[in-house]
Order: sequence, then structure tokens, then C-alpha cells
Amino acid sequence: DNLVINPKHSIALFERMIEEKLDFIWDTPNGILVTAISDELTKAMKESGCYAINLSIESGDEYVLKHLIKKPLHLDTARQAIEILNRHGIAWGANFVLGTPGETFEQMRNTFRFMREQKIFSPFISISTPYPGTPTLELCLDKGYIEKPLDLDKLFITSGIINTEDWDGQDMVKLVEWEKFKLSVLYR
Repeated sequence: DNLVINPKHSIALFERMIEEKLDFIWDTPNGILVTAISDELTKAMKESGCYAINLSIESGDEYVLKHLIKKPLHLDTARQAIEILNRHGIAWGANFVLGTPGETFEQMRNTFRFMREQKIFSPFISISTPYPGTPTLELCLDKGYIEKPLDLDKLFITSGIINTEDWDGQDMVKLVEWEKFKLSVLYR
């Protein structure tokens, strides 16, 4: 999951793969750290056999990134990373999370606008899920956003079990399905 968290170490690893002529192709099916993407890193990845990566962007709304998800990422940095990957010919996908408690439908629409703008037509979208031991679960229990007792069988990334005063979890599921359809069919 954190293949490029230390870019210097990652570059050294990729360069060693090249030196050793390991000659295999690889990708990162899990998302990688967007802020680590640079020309130097991407060049080494490509030469070592990387053909595709997934970026963990999470949201197309700056407020959600900073205040709700608390991810140290700016959308301009994501745009730059996408530009670098395109320039080096590495295919890429992107991971997003929608329905974080406190997120509005307008902020979710901003995420879909970002996807269209960046030509992300097949995003991997998770709906926020309150797993045991996470701050999201504590918040959802405190605010009454999920039913008690927590049904662990309903904890999967497409379940939409969170219901806030702003939106219903099943409306969230419908929104994600509709917007993914539009991305895959209407905007290509």
C-alpha cells in the first residue's frame, strides 16, 4: 500500500530492478501516495516495468480533503501527478471515498466534476464505511448515523449504511451508481 511513501528508497528499489534486469511488468492495484509522484520517480517506475498505478485521491473537494478526511493533499498536486503519469505513459486509475459524515451532496458533485475534468471515467469509488476502531464509527455512533447494534455483515464499501441529517445512505448508493454510469457512458 505504501510503495512510494519514501520516494528515495522507492527510486533505489526501481533502479535496482532495472540493473538486475528483472524484466517483469507490475502495477499497484491499491492506491499510492499522490504527493510522492515526480518525474524522477515515475521514470524509474516505468523503466522497472510499471505499466499502471492507482492514485489515492479520495475526494475532488478541497474542504473534504482537508477537514473531513484530513488528507494532506491538494487537488493541484493530484492534477500534476496525473500530468506526469500521462507524460511518462503509465496508465492510471483513481480511488475515491464518498459519503464521509459532514460531506454535502454539492461536495460529492465536486468530486464527480473533478473526475470528469481529469478524464477519470472508471474510478474506484468506496462509500464511507464505519469500521470498528475508526473515528468514523465513533462519530456515527455518537450522532446516531448508523443503527445500533452495529451489524458487521453490512460493513462493506458499497453498503451505504450511514444516514446523516443531510443525506440517506441509500440515496448515496444511487448517486454513486448514476454518476459512475454517466462517467462510463456519457462523458467518454
